[in-house]
Amino acid sequence: MNKILFFLKLMLSVSILFAQNSPDNTHHSISVNIDIANSSMDVVDTIFLRPGVNNGEFLLNKELNIYYSSCELNKVSSSYGCFCDKYKFSCDKGKDYVVFKYKGKVEDGKETYDSCVNNFTWGTKGIIFDRGLFLNGSTYWIPNILDEALFTFDLWVRVPKKWNIVSQGKLVSNFIKEDFRLVHYLSDKPSNQICMAGNTWIEYSVNYGKVKITVFLLNEDTDLAQKYLGATGGYIRMYEEIIGEFPYEKFDIVENFWETGYGMPSFTLLGSKVIRFPWVLGTSYPHELLHNYWANSVYVDSKGGNWSEGITTYMADYLLKEKKGQGKEFRRSCLKKYTDYVNEDNDFPVSDFISKTDNVSEAIGYSKVLMMNHMLRVKYGNSIFKKAYSDFYMSNKFSLASFADIRNSFEKATGDNLGKFFRQWIDRKGAPFLKLGKTDIKRKDVGYSLTFDIIQSQEGDVFSINIPVYIYLEGSKIIEKRFVELDSRRKAFKIHFDKRPVRIEVDPYYEIMRKLDDKEVPPSLSSLMGTKKWTMVLPSESKHYSSYKMIAQGWVNSFKRRGKQINIIDDSDIKSLPSNGVVWVLGKNNALARNQALIKDYRSVLDKNELAKITASEKDDILIYSAKDSKNPILNIGYININDFSKASILFSKLMHYGNYSYLGFNNEDMSNILKGEFPVIDSPLNRNISPDENVDTSEFIYPAENILFK
Repeated sequence: MNKILFFLKLMLSVSILFAQNSPDNTHHSISVNIDIANSSMDVVDTIFLRPGVNNGEFLLNKELNIYYSSCELNKVSSSYGCFCDKYKFSCDKGKDYVVFKYKGKVEDGKETYDSCVNNFTWGTKGIIFDRGLFLNGSTYWIPNILDEALFTFDLWVRVPKKWNIVSQGKLVSNFIKEDFRLVHYLSDKPSNQICMAGNTWIEYSVNYGKVKITVFLLNEDTDLAQKYLGATGGYIRMYEEIIGEFPYEKFDIVENFWETGYGMPSFTLLGSKVIRFPWVLGTSYPHELLHNYWANSVYVDSKGGNWSEGITTYMADYLLKEKKGQGKEFRRSCLKKYTDYVNEDNDFPVSDFISKTDNVSEAIGYSKVLMMNHMLRVKYGNSIFKKAYSDFYMSNKFSLASFADIRNSFEKATGDNLGKFFRQWIDRKGAPFLKLGKTDIKRKDVGYSLTFDIIQSQEGDVFSINIPVYIYLEGSKIIEKRFVELDSRRKAFKIHFDKRPVRIEVDPYYEIMRKLDDKEVPPSLSSLMGTKKWTMVLPSESKHYSSYKMIAQGWVNSFKRRGKQINIIDDSDIKSLPSNGVVWVLGKNNALARNQALIKDYRSVLDKNELAKITASEKDDILIYSAKDSKNPILNIGYININDFSKASILFSKLMHYGNYSYLGFNNEDMSNILKGEFPVIDSPLNRNISPDENVDTSEFIYPAENILFK
């Protein structure tokens, strides 16, 4: 006990010295004694207040009971926000710190975890038990002083000696004394929360420049650790070249006891399955690492909208796809999400986006912001784009930042006033919907003159858009790329060429934020999921009729709370497909589905091998697809065929992760995905041969190479 008191006194003296050198922020000096067996903690928090501050209010987890306060303390309200108690404190004038001691159980979700046997679906706001420890800002495990968004801290944690602790900032010390371990972290840069994880891990480390990279695994796995250690150094190098020096002295990859993909300041928390998925290392993982720049060192001032998810998705998920030559497809999928899920009833401006709660919020806060960033990059080029975000990072590091700060950095880098650009994409709802109007070509004394109209047909005000237009010229293999500025409902453009234009395509590479015409993209499952009304047609003569009916009724119950209306009928009650809306056709013996008639428009243009796989999945496993009928362009068709219904109950949850695809196949036995793909785009209304009767072989032409930000 004397040794513990010695360490506590040492901790307090170190904290006082640090707080005296950091007068601009509130500083928490925290000692925590963790009792794993009882899911409890005993905390002493010495809070060094900013100069001139001697009172305020704070929130604390309602399960934690304050048993000592060095100042006047009153509970203002209980169960504030259902999870916290609200307190008001007041200190004597001239006193620059206050001490609170409190303890209690932290076990949110413990019973759920035990009953779900490792399927911790809903997660936790904070938990301590034999499977692991997790605390973050949402736990409210330290006094969260209102109006104090950022603070510094040092953290001393006492746990059983076989356990270890990972937190943010700098690891100062970690040593074992008798039967306990004492871990000390210091965060001398302002933060907006304190995150902490605990477990019995095996460690693997390597140094990359000034950054120590460590992998914490629950079981020995050297190969897995080496993969993450090697990849992490490469990602840090990439982002240091694009943005600036990595903000922390360490980065930890931590295996969690339930399936997560969390990005914390200076570490990421990945579930045991997640960390081993082969695709995570090249997709989701760099996204979480990049959050150390965006949201975990440059913090989000959410009053003007959360900017971090859109730019993180752009610089991680998107750039890695772009590097592989898949940028066009990624941008199209973003626009398609927005088109499928956002409508007049549920739309809201980016400035109101806080976090992802459903497909609508994701389409606005992720996809729309991603496309806004891409438009800035297309207009000003790679060098200016990187210069602006480097300035944004350096100017706002370890402070709160907003879209206004991003605008300021771009205006500094470009010299342009970007107020109109940011207002229309951040503060306004909606997006433009483009149509290609009449086209005309005239022979001149020298060359040709091409005239064409572009129309904005969306409801509401017009947008100001810089639109890329691609022109095919007779006798040339290289396609000409030009930009036209559309700032009215309809505008005619005239461009002169030395050679005769034979074809025009408006934004075929999906480089601007807009709503898509149905014919511009392959049919997808997300286009079905995003609509409000469905008709589900059951196969009346199938031996699986009752099973299909059970699935249909299950979907009715699942979607009812989302406001979706679903009508269930038998195929004997309908002679042909409806003329519009969404219809799900269930079962290969359905009168509307025999012989894959639903995809007849794609059979002639679909790869033969892919068509064979579709046929095989329908015969032996589970086949799902979304299709269009050329005769009914506003009709969306969904099709499901199941051969074994033993695992069909989890089909709905599977589909939520494959919205971008036109067709899917799942193995009957384990529901693993065995087939996925997109039907080809047959005809886009924004593409046109100048002379309708003239056949243009587009395969002979070469598109301008896509601009790659990082090679």
